[in-house]
Amino acid sequence: MEKLSEGTVENILIRLPVDSLVRCRYVCKHWYRLISDHRFVKLHLKISKSQNCNKLMLASSEGTCFSVDDIETITIAKNVGFSTWMENHVLYLNCPFSSEYIWQEIGIVGSCDGLLLMLVAPQDMVLWNPATRQYKRLPCKCVRMINCVKGLFPLHGFGYDKSTDDYKVVSHGKIIDDVNCEISVYTLRKDSWSVVKANFPCLRYGSKYPGILLNGILHWNVVKCLTSSTKSSFVLSFDLKDENFRELSIPKFEYSLAEWELGVMGESLCIQFYDWLNPIFIHVWVMNDYGRAESWTKLFCFRHHLDKDISHLKLLQRLKNGNFLLNVNGDTLVVYDVKRQRYITVLKYQLSPLFGMGAATYVQSLISLGDENQFKRRRPGVKNNGLEEKAVNKTELQVYRRRRPSERVSTSHH
Repeated sequence: MEKLSEGTVENILIRLPVDSLVRCRYVCKHWYRLISDHRFVKLHLKISKSQNCNKLMLASSEGTCFSVDDIETITIAKNVGFSTWMENHVLYLNCPFSSEYIWQEIGIVGSCDGLLLMLVAPQDMVLWNPATRQYKRLPCKCVRMINCVKGLFPLHGFGYDKSTDDYKVVSHGKIIDDVNCEISVYTLRKDSWSVVKANFPCLRYGSKYPGILLNGILHWNVVKCLTSSTKSSFVLSFDLKDENFRELSIPKFEYSLAEWELGVMGESLCIQFYDWLNPIFIHVWVMNDYGRAESWTKLFCFRHHLDKDISHLKLLQRLKNGNFLLNVNGDTLVVYDVKRQRYITVLKYQLSPLFGMGAATYVQSLISLGDENQFKRRRPGVKNNGLEEKAVNKTELQVYRRRRPSERVSTSHH
């Protein structure tokens, strides 16, 4: 290695996966400084994103998490056999903070640059990097309840502000009067909360689903009361750069009673909706020109072949072969075959009962959350909150164990 130039070494390291880089950090001080350097971390993230090798995180109702190490392998699950695919690609994760929240529900509020915002216990929020095991408890309580209680309402979201190179969390709001309200926003760099004033009366109801992140802007589906008897639905956006709320119109649906949810398709905002009276068809619309209501275009229509009604539908990712990975009703992962117009059920598991927080895609990264809990090494037998923890090696590589197919995970296909 002494014969290799510094630039060559960096060029090799920058292409390694995160778990390998965690090992390499301890080869020598120079490599530790190099791999920890902010420029290196950002460049590695950029390369990882360009390779489009997303992973899938699943939060269960039992307070545990699972990871599908490569979403694209789902397309071969049927050919190799679902049990074989799960044995090789579905992993059980030992959440480093799980011992502090025994038997508590865990939900995934948002995913950005390899960081996951987790909602745990009754009202706690934790930022977590699954690849490095680093985590950080946010210093303030959030609001999980759906209905307005004591003037507070939920409005969850997580994303990256490119202008300040910082990560921000939107937690909840407080009603001031009939028109004005205040929104709590957390910034990672300052490790503190601030208040953003808004004059959207509709915010008093909040949103039961986490915000959808697209290009540094969070989006929620909300309801606005026009009169005492009429309501109007629209998309509420929050720009993490200027911290201003804006309103986006939704398409004019063919049906009057439509349930709809937001998603992202490529670099575009999309809406999936279905008619309450005839939920056989699921329609997908895409906003081709962001911000222009006229640019909403009906892309296609799924035909619902599942053996149960749909109460929740989340578009997780469009696969490279053109098919779609969806989370249905919070307990079933399915792949929709566009050409054959049929569903293939990939995984059945009791995901988190928290609204829309059972599954999220993410990419592995080296993004740091600061010094707290980064590569902490406990001695064997040391107890945390009365619970004995197992010893880990110095590079904190004991992150995963294989999830056996017999452990409460079932598969089938239709």
